[in-house]
Amino acid sequence: MTNFTLIFRNLIKKDWKKLNVTLLGLVYFAIFYAPMMTNIYSTKTELLAIFETLKNPAMIALVGPTEATTQTVTLASFYFQEMTLFTALIFIIVGILHVLSRTRAEEEEGLSELVLSFPVGKLTQPVAVLLEMTGFYLTSALLITAGLTLLTQKIAGFSLMTNALYGFSLALSGLLFSALALLVAQLFATASSARNAIFSLVGILYIARAFTDLSNLTLSRLNPLAWVYLSSPSVGNHWLYLLATLFLVGCLSFIVLNLQNRRDISGSIFSEKEKPHHASQFYSSTLGFVAKNAQGQLMIWGLGMLMMGATYGSIFGDIDKFVETNATIKAMFVENPKFNLAVQFMGTILMVLVVLATVPVISLIGRLAKDESLGRLDLLLLKTSRAKLLWSTWCLAVLVGIIVTELGGLGLYLAATTVMAHPIAFTTVMSATTAYLPTLLIFASLATLLIALNRKLLNIAWLYLIASFIIDYLGSLMKLSKIYHQLTPFYWVPRLPVNQMDWRYVCVMVIISLALLGISSLIYQKRDI
Repeated sequence: MTNFTLIFRNLIKKDWKKLNVTLLGLVYFAIFYAPMMTNIYSTKTELLAIFETLKNPAMIALVGPTEATTQTVTLASFYFQEMTLFTALIFIIVGILHVLSRTRAEEEEGLSELVLSFPVGKLTQPVAVLLEMTGFYLTSALLITAGLTLLTQKIAGFSLMTNALYGFSLALSGLLFSALALLVAQLFATASSARNAIFSLVGILYIARAFTDLSNLTLSRLNPLAWVYLSSPSVGNHWLYLLATLFLVGCLSFIVLNLQNRRDISGSIFSEKEKPHHASQFYSSTLGFVAKNAQGQLMIWGLGMLMMGATYGSIFGDIDKFVETNATIKAMFVENPKFNLAVQFMGTILMVLVVLATVPVISLIGRLAKDESLGRLDLLLLKTSRAKLLWSTWCLAVLVGIIVTELGGLGLYLAATTVMAHPIAFTTVMSATTAYLPTLLIFASLATLLIALNRKLLNIAWLYLIASFIIDYLGSLMKLSKIYHQLTPFYWVPRLPVNQMDWRYVCVMVIISLALLGISSLIYQKRDI
């Protein structure tokens, strides 16, 4: 591995800002909820009420089984059971995306071949990426352990050892799938093919563990994705799963380095099938070209939103008991006593789903910024106008947002139907979901305007989305004044059926979004690319 130190140092220099921000975000997400639990579940009765939801088969399928019982459950055991799997999935996604961007994507762009034209060993790049991710996840585990220990000193069930088990379980799950992503990068010729393959594999493992958790827990022990919650912090404290994960990481790394040493740079183990020389008329158009690039995100986010909707829908069977015994939750969700608790709870849950659905919307529009930074737009704009490219991207992003939002609502309805004695009507759920769609237009147009001004301004759209979510979701607990809520688009959406439909606000949001899009188009046509 000639010049390994130089390559590794350059990799860290290139990634340290992004990794530091990501690290802080992951650590915060993993621990922020823990100190709030003493206020939300202040009595044993409140804790037992929410603990009952974990015994629901739908919840077991979503977050895994718990070893705790009504006699042994603590705030710590509930927290770890509720948070571990979904937090691990976020760690996994971060690792996969970063590894593929630094390996297969760079090979596609010709950067790896350029680096290897100098005296650099073939194994230098994958080893450097593996070492970088090892340091990243090790740091995250230590920060989670330290942070959780400081925040939960007076909360029952939390200790240095249980917090360490939680932190290192998350970190090793991320490292395991980072190594797996590196393996998949050796197999497929393009970053998009590798990304689709690895995320499909994660989805298969997730669905497989859902079935085995309900039917045969022994089979779940063979699933690497299940190991993260089967370690059972604060209850079973099974450290053996961490050793198994480390062993598998070592095996995958060994295979990766062997494959990397044997294959040609920019080559792959699986050769891609020959593509047609001429695209269909639809894909030859601007809209079709953008749609082709968006289909992977649509599949991944569609499945993810369906599962996320089902996650929330699965607790609707116990929502009355849960909310009635918890004053804090009641203050957050109950607005009108004339409607049952499930219907009122649904409005807030749908807002969360729409926030998630906004992520692929901004991300797809962000492709314009990425293509511009890579110098691809010059070639694209030989065949189409800037305005047409901008409008096509906006339309596709909004369409993807609408589809994944409706899939989230559908998942919520399907799961709620299986656990509720008197389910909410399908039309009620879907109309309440559809009422939020104008917010997608606002965020899509805002992102488009920011890119039209300067591609580096796109992060403002992400910050506005995060701020809007925090204000609307936690504003009542934080006792924020009404003016803060009015700054978010979610405030102006009527929460059906609790509130009456007000078409004035819908029309205003649509007009604002179209005005922003029109301004974006004018600016984008005039600025330098």
